[in-house]
Amino acid sequence: MRTLLLIRGLPGSGKTTLAKEIATLQKGAICVAADDFFMVQGKYHFDPTRLTEVHERCERTAALAMRNGSSLVIVHNTFSQRWEMQRYMTYAEQYGYRVSVIDLFNAGLSIDELVERNVHNVPPIAVERMWQRWEHDWRTKAEKQVVKFRPRNYRPEEA
Repeated sequence: MRTLLLIRGLPGSGKTTLAKEIATLQKGAICVAADDFFMVQGKYHFDPTRLTEVHERCERTAALAMRNGSSLVIVHNTFSQRWEMQRYMTYAEQYGYRVSVIDLFNAGLSIDELVERNVHNVPPIAVERMWQRWEHDWRTKAEKQVVKFRPRNYRPEEA
């Protein structure tokens, strides 16, 4: 089945590294991040006034890949809250893709370690703000429902 893989995590948690590694395992995989659109002549130039524009370009790129039937579309952004993933999930539903999410959060690292590891020089205060607003429980009630194993003689009143 065609898959949309969303990789979420704080700056420095390894999102890009993991996305690229997974992409090498699937021929024709499309790998995209908002950060890709801050690249100018091969160099990263963050401009906060362009945030809306680059996120829209990232969404359009992923949507186009899904519309074209790519077997695996990987989007690796911070995605600190569900609403940041929602449009991708909507496109996935529209184009018949299964959605999988890998949540790296802080990868077991401290803020100082994340700052040291991130390649875009995100300052500690910004990483700390993302950490504070991180939505750990991002799934809807319907998404949390799972089929559970029930013993043959299971009676709900006994549970």
